[in-house]
Amino acid sequence: MGEPGLSLTTSKAASARSVTDSTLGDPCVTHTVLDQPWRSTDCYHTVCTGGQWMDDGNLEVGWYRFNSSGGWKIPETVVPQGRCSGENPGWLNGSHPNVGEGEVSRTVCFTHAQASCYWSQEIQVKNCSGYFVYRLKATPRQRAVYCADPPNPKGTSQKPSSGPEEETCSVKGLPSKDECEEMINSAQVFIIGKNNLGNPEEQEAYLRQVREMLIEQLPCKHVLSKSEHDNGGGK
Repeated sequence: MGEPGLSLTTSKAASARSVTDSTLGDPCVTHTVLDQPWRSTDCYHTVCTGGQWMDDGNLEVGWYRFNSSGGWKIPETVVPQGRCSGENPGWLNGSHPNVGEGEVSRTVCFTHAQASCYWSQEIQVKNCSGYFVYRLKATPRQRAVYCADPPNPKGTSQKPSSGPEEETCSVKGLPSKDECEEMINSAQVFIIGKNNLGNPEEQEAYLRQVREMLIEQLPCKHVLSKSEHDNGGGK
């Protein structure tokens, strides 16, 4: 039981479509979606949950996918105690697999004040060429949670590696260069209008910042970076 005055909220309320064992179907197709932003490593103590410690102690065994503004994969580095809205955050002690590796076993560590891997348990991970799925089970103690890496607005893309870079740049469904430019231009016009920026120099500087941000957030990063590299430079 939790301490008096502190309520526990389990992940049972997560968005669930259905859970399958890999022997019964492809976990890339059939899995449970965990869409809670509070799983982000940016969430400290109970700031993201209105004073509630979160807990995956009642999580049912099955395949899960992280998909929220809080992140879409389990972090591969140590997460400090008290992050991800739980006292004992879980992180992946190892690397994520490539598509060709299929389902692999990995260890999730749970951070405690005494050690970064005070508890651990084995899970399965699969790279679905665009996202990861994990075969998880209930955490080893109360207020222990599985964390999610928040999207990276700067740095490199966090999308799973499916092989050589050429394959990433030609993934079916990516927009064309012209479509990317149109998406970015439309967003820039909207943002400039929302912020009432009238000074031309101020607009130009702000548009450059907005463009860089949008390239990272929209599915245009590889398309535009490859195009600009082929042309010998960017705008």
